[in-house]
Amino acid sequence: MVIELPRLNPKKKMFQGISYGFKSLVISIFKVIVLQVFFAYL
Repeated sequence: MVIELPRLNPKKKMFQGISYGFKSLVISIFKVIVLQVFFAYL
């Protein structure tokens, strides 16, 4: 257990970074879609 923890920690941080980047990417795509729909109905 003690030997496994140092190996698992960087992977967890990397996964958190990937999920954070994915969330920001989804939010930016969502903003673009909302803006396009908004301007299409103006």
